[in-house]
Amino acid sequence: MIMAIAVILGCTVNAAAVDANNMPMSEISTMSVYDEYLEWSQFDSRWGNTPMGNSNVRNVGCLITSIAIMAIHSGSIDSTALENMDISDIEQFNPGVLANAYTKYNGFTANGAIALWGTLHSIIPNIDFGWDSYFDDVSFDGAAKELRKLMNGGWHIIARVNNGGSHWVYIENVDEYGNIRMCDPASSISDLYSMYPNGLHGEYWAVRGTDSPNISYNPVYDGSLSLEIVDLPDKTVYQQGEWLDLSGGTFLISGVDPVEGWWADDISPIYAGKIAIDASDFDSYTAGVYDIELRTWTNYAEATAVFQVTVVEPEIIEPPDSETTETTGTA
Repeated sequence: MIMAIAVILGCTVNAAAVDANNMPMSEISTMSVYDEYLEWSQFDSRWGNTPMGNSNVRNVGCLITSIAIMAIHSGSIDSTALENMDISDIEQFNPGVLANAYTKYNGFTANGAIALWGTLHSIIPNIDFGWDSYFDDVSFDGAAKELRKLMNGGWHIIARVNNGGSHWVYIENVDEYGNIRMCDPASSISDLYSMYPNGLHGEYWAVRGTDSPNISYNPVYDGSLSLEIVDLPDKTVYQQGEWLDLSGGTFLISGVDPVEGWWADDISPIYAGKIAIDASDFDSYTAGVYDIELRTWTNYAEATAVFQVTVVEPEIIEPPDSETTETTGTA
């Protein structure tokens, strides 16, 4: 789990945005979390005043609300996550509960920014943070193509919109025509370009959950996936008792997307976080040859690659034979 410091600032939203949840409280109280989570608003009176550092969800909670939506949408909240958030039932979960958990885990900076990427995994273990990066192309076609690739690859995407500030939304779907459906904590509008004509800012979070995104498309190509080991790790032979170290190893993922066709990622270090590493059979205390398996998957295919490392018994160096030297002298 990556534990780097994250500089994730709060929202800048249109002042005209209003609470999308204008139903009577009596009606809200009988609604299941599954009926409403896609329309959760950071302005909701039930959690809008929940503290985030020196601020609150209403003012800076677009990202925490988007994460909460993703947690439900990916089916990632289990009994351990409920316990970590001090609730007993999924129906008690909402953005305010998640914000309180971040506070409990010291996950906010003073101004309400998310301080550590790894806090999310600590609270909801079924969610793994992949990376915080920028799209290669934020044009209409470019953003759609990259989003489809990421989401078909099993990644849930939380992205910044190009509204002149710092506002995050959860990407629910992108179709083969390039239309992007979002869950916006500051608006009830789901079509991204209707609400934000300038599209995406570029920055996004990629996270994995229990379930992959379910995006709709009409396949054009037969999907496939390939995982190739480009460079073996610097160390493949170990003395008994040495820790496994895969640094220096690199891999390449490529494939055929059902909509876009052939694609290839950049060559990445084994520890880049885009693959799963299975070294469960490795035993550093027993001499032998062990398989290390790398695995990656998308919504349409899975691929593995295997290499081997060796554990050897330490060399026993015999001490040199002692020599007896006789000296004959003359009295």
